[in-house]
Amino acid sequence: MQIWSNGVYKSVEHRAVTNARKARMSIAMFFMADDDAEIGPVDTMLCDNGQALYKRIKYVDYIRRNPRLCHLHLHLMKMDTLH
Repeated sequence: MQIWSNGVYKSVEHRAVTNARKARMSIAMFFMADDDAEIGPVDTMLCDNGQALYKRIKYVDYIRRNPRLCHLHLHLMKMDTLH
Protein backbone atom coordinates (compact mmCIF):
# COMPACT_ATOMS: atom_id res chain seq x y z
CA MET A 1 0.00 0.00 0.00
CA GLN A 2 2.81 2.40 0.85
CA ILE A 3 4.55 1.94 -2.50
CA TRP A 4 1.32 2.09 -4.52
CA SER A 5 0.17 5.25 -2.71
CA ASN A 6 3.61 6.88 -3.10
CA GLY A 7 3.90 7.22 0.67
CA VAL A 8 0.46 8.74 1.29
CA TYR A 9 -0.65 5.65 3.22
CA LYS A 10 1.92 4.03 5.51
CA SER A 11 2.35 0.28 5.79
CA VAL A 12 1.95 -1.00 9.33
CA GLU A 13 1.69 -4.38 10.98
CA HIS A 14 -1.91 -5.42 11.59
CA ARG A 15 -3.35 -3.77 14.64
CA ALA A 16 -6.73 -2.73 15.93
CA VAL A 17 -7.03 0.49 17.89
CA THR A 18 -10.33 1.95 18.98
CA ASN A 19 -10.91 5.66 19.19
CA ALA A 20 -14.29 7.03 20.26
CA ARG A 21 -13.58 10.40 18.59
CA LYS A 22 -12.58 9.20 15.12
CA ALA A 23 -14.23 6.93 12.60
CA ARG A 24 -12.41 3.67 12.00
CA MET A 25 -11.04 3.05 8.52
CA SER A 26 -10.09 -0.40 7.25
CA ILE A 27 -8.29 -1.11 4.01
CA ALA A 28 -7.92 -4.69 2.89
CA MET A 29 -4.80 -5.46 0.92
CA PHE A 30 -4.43 -8.62 -1.09
CA PHE A 31 -1.14 -9.72 -2.53
CA MET A 32 0.47 -12.78 -4.08
CA ALA A 33 0.81 -11.19 -7.47
CA ASP A 34 2.43 -12.93 -10.41
CA ASP A 35 6.21 -12.97 -10.05
CA ASP A 36 6.59 -10.67 -13.06
CA ALA A 37 3.99 -8.17 -11.85
CA GLU A 38 5.49 -4.74 -11.30
CA ILE A 39 4.83 -2.82 -8.09
CA GLY A 40 5.19 0.96 -8.13
CA PRO A 41 3.39 4.20 -7.34
CA VAL A 42 0.08 4.69 -9.13
CA ASP A 43 0.21 7.70 -11.47
CA THR A 44 -2.64 9.47 -9.65
CA MET A 45 -0.66 9.31 -6.38
CA LEU A 46 2.53 10.96 -7.65
CA CYS A 47 3.76 14.19 -6.03
CA ASP A 48 2.66 17.52 -7.51
CA ASN A 49 5.86 17.60 -9.57
CA GLY A 50 5.14 14.09 -10.89
CA GLN A 51 7.91 12.53 -8.81
CA ALA A 52 7.65 8.97 -7.54
CA LEU A 53 9.05 8.36 -4.06
CA TYR A 54 9.47 4.65 -4.71
CA LYS A 55 11.05 2.88 -7.66
CA ARG A 56 9.19 0.21 -9.58
CA ILE A 57 10.11 -3.37 -8.71
CA LYS A 58 8.95 -6.81 -9.75
CA TYR A 59 6.89 -8.57 -7.09
CA VAL A 60 9.29 -11.54 -6.88
CA ASP A 61 12.25 -9.20 -6.30
CA TYR A 62 10.35 -7.29 -3.61
CA ILE A 63 9.61 -10.50 -1.70
CA ARG A 64 13.23 -11.63 -2.02
CA ARG A 65 14.45 -8.32 -0.59
CA ASN A 66 11.95 -8.44 2.26
CA PRO A 67 12.23 -11.97 3.67
CA ARG A 68 10.34 -11.04 6.84
CA LEU A 69 7.21 -10.87 4.68
CA CYS A 70 7.59 -14.50 3.64
CA HIS A 71 6.01 -15.75 6.87
CA LEU A 72 2.76 -14.27 5.61
CA HIS A 73 2.72 -16.87 2.84
CA LEU A 74 3.43 -19.96 4.96
CA HIS A 75 -0.21 -20.91 5.42
CA LEU A 76 -0.54 -21.12 1.63
CA MET A 77 2.31 -23.62 1.46
CA LYS A 78 1.12 -25.91 4.27
CA MET A 79 -0.06 -29.33 3.20
CA ASP A 80 -2.79 -31.23 5.02
CA THR A 81 -1.53 -34.52 6.38
CA LEU A 82 -3.46 -37.47 7.68
CA HIS A 83 -0.72 -38.68 10.07
